[in-house]
Amino acid sequence: MLFSVARWLLLLTAVVGVGLHATIRDSVPVTCVLFYALPLPACAALLFGAAVPGIRRPAWVAICLLGAGAVTGFWLATAFGTQPASPGDVRVATWNLARPRHPFSPLVDFVRSERPDFVALVESGTIDAAAAREYERLLPGYRCTPLPGGMAVLSTHPVETSEWRSIIDGGQANIVTTTLGGVKVRILIVDLSANVFLLRAREFAALEALASGSSRTLLLGDFNTPLESVYFDSLRRGFINSMEAAGSGFRETWFFGLPLLSLDQIWTSRDLPPTHSRRIFTLASDHAPVIADLHIAPE
Repeated sequence: MLFSVARWLLLLTAVVGVGLHATIRDSVPVTCVLFYALPLPACAALLFGAAVPGIRRPAWVAICLLGAGAVTGFWLATAFGTQPASPGDVRVATWNLARPRHPFSPLVDFVRSERPDFVALVESGTIDAAAAREYERLLPGYRCTPLPGGMAVLSTHPVETSEWRSIIDGGQANIVTTTLGGVKVRILIVDLSANVFLLRAREFAALEALASGSSRTLLLGDFNTPLESVYFDSLRRGFINSMEAAGSGFRETWFFGLPLLSLDQIWTSRDLPPTHSRRIFTLASDHAPVIADLHIAPE
């Protein structure tokens, strides 16, 4: 009896998750919680798990394994990029550090290895003046700029202007300007609400209002919302997601190396097209960093 209940519960949970991804996604209350809790890799794992209690029922096992294979195949086809490496004019990156102590040696190693021109740090923790100077000593040629809201920037050119903005329902952004590839670029470093019970329509509308109206604009940071969300549909009309357009490997950045949710993202205006993008595997934070190489045409 217990095995029967377990296999049906696993199967029905997986079916609900797949059904949400195929239909309403996170557009209505209650279902948004299930949508975030049941990404496609989790649904595939549930279907594989449902086969185990029904191991003595060949037809049941076949149905579960076929379903798991189909979900896995669809997920890989949409979430795993195969774009070959293509150099760009500049390299940008974003990483949610999960509030470490500074200086954070994995961050130093990451910058030394990847040499990004601009790194947006979210949940950076407290970077005081002494820590900023230490980063600049460890990373010659880089400026460390702490920002309000637990954010910071490491960049090869100074941050020229910065403005912190609150976004509806708990989100926040730092709007900075700097020079990348010889041109001025406007960059929104975002950290949106992590409340899974929140319908994100107002938050995304406010974010789009901040981002729109300017050329050479980047949005990057922790969106706390997977790319499959309905709320990115409108953003795609004016911006390009680097992993969707030029990604290599998994686009999911959370949780501790497991490809479950694509929370950390880089979006570019159409005059800053990405040429290549990838996430970097790490266990130094529960989030993985994302890198994008961009083409910047002269002004």
